[in-house]
Amino acid sequence: MRPLVATALALGLLAPNAAFAEPLPLPKPAGEIPIPSAAVADRPERLRRSQVPGGVDDTERIDVLLAPNGTPAAVTLTQRLVLTGTGQFVVWERSSASDVEPLADTDPPVLKREAVIWQGFVNQRKELAARLTLDPFVENELLPLRVELRGPLGPGGTLTGAGPVTVKVSNRTGLAMTLPTGTVAPEHLAGPLDRLRAYATAKRPTPPPAAGRGLPLTLPATGNATREANVVVPFRVTGTVRVTGGTAATPESAAVTHVPGGLRLDGVLAGDAEFTVNATATGTLQLELTAFPTLDPRTLQPPQGATWAEWAGRRPPTAQVAAATTQLVDAAAQAARADDYAPYLGHHGPGSVRTTFHFRMAPPDVVRAAAPRPLSPRPFGIALASLALAGVLTNATVIWRRL
Repeated sequence: MRPLVATALALGLLAPNAAFAEPLPLPKPAGEIPIPSAAVADRPERLRRSQVPGGVDDTERIDVLLAPNGTPAAVTLTQRLVLTGTGQFVVWERSSASDVEPLADTDPPVLKREAVIWQGFVNQRKELAARLTLDPFVENELLPLRVELRGPLGPGGTLTGAGPVTVKVSNRTGLAMTLPTGTVAPEHLAGPLDRLRAYATAKRPTPPPAAGRGLPLTLPATGNATREANVVVPFRVTGTVRVTGGTAATPESAAVTHVPGGLRLDGVLAGDAEFTVNATATGTLQLELTAFPTLDPRTLQPPQGATWAEWAGRRPPTAQVAAATTQLVDAAAQAARADDYAPYLGHHGPGSVRTTFHFRMAPPDVVRAAAPRPLSPRPFGIALASLALAGVLTNATVIWRRL
């Protein structure tokens, strides 16, 4: 009888941990582009959802041509959709497009107020491709990254004299969120953290692991609660900042390399960063930047061992386990929002999305064409614009972190 009593007591001692474990939900994608509702409340075309019989693989390239101060002078989007399945489809996309050019002999979409609409019939597989000309003034408020230029710059990046030329890149994706907290056992943390770390170190524009797709929807945890956090979608930024005959002023680092005439960039941006090149005479700013949503591998390193699986096998202390749980929840929230930001025009259903943003100087004729024209004041329009701006400012939260 005594062995049975001992066994019962042992089970009684072990039971509370299992009994008090509760599901900790990982943040998951919303499945829609993150535009403040106040900015689109009067535009029902933007709020409609696509109807497709199967999956949709979406590849988008956004080209932004910059005026001398860094504001967009022209924005174009080249998109390729591959639909699978059989049946009728209607693809709705939010858009400020004023013109569309079909590509690869595909059917062109229809332009409607604040929307681009593809519709037709797909028999197993159908490809759609087009280049859209977007409104630079609208897209200036929606682009996840903002570029500011300072220095003796004219149209096309021409320099009017000597002096420092500074390029400031700002990540504008910050959002206040309520995230779950708790303590998850190391053996449950290791797999998801290693998958997120592998994605972050891959350095290519692919869909991130997310809750329900590569990551579990929930994990067993104890001490569950919630906390407030600012969640930013990190962007990998690569490219060059050069000036004819210039010299680099920004020090070299893991993300910045000196090259003839300026700087080469390759790093993860979760806030803002400035890059300066000194111009010794008149010349031209040559700016070529590429960016895409990602995760920061620096925030996903295990405190011990080469992998999280190795870390978990070392019986880490409680403090490390709690910190690792926070790392996982934070990275899962960033991945979920990165998944929402990847399609610039909208989500259409299951399928992979690859989106890249490209920034360079606009030619002088494009800058002149984009110059705003004088407008006659209209009180009603001003009132509506003021309400929309107030909504955007209320819903936008920016987090600054160095590259």
